[in-house]
Amino acid sequence: MFMIKIGIIREDKVPQDTRVPLTPQQCLYLLEEYPDELQLQVQTSDHRAFKDQEYIDLGIKVVEDVSDSDILLG
Repeated sequence: MFMIKIGIIREDKVPQDTRVPLTPQQCLYLLEEYPDELQLQVQTSDHRAFKDQEYIDLGIKVVEDVSDSDILLG
C-alpha cells in the first residue's frame, strides 16, 4: 500500500501567524483512521497556537526538517 507523508510547516512570514492547519487532536484522528496510508510530521515552532509538546504527547512526530514530506500544509 502507498504511504503518504504530510508535513505541517511552521509559519515563517513576518509577522508570524499562530494558526495551524491541523490541531494535535486532528492529527491523531487522521493517524488512527489511516494507520497504513498516512504519516504526519510537524515542523518545530515556538510561535504556533499549539506547543510542540502537545503534538509529541499524542505521538505525533515533531521534527526540524519536513522536506521529505509528500504534501506540506501551512
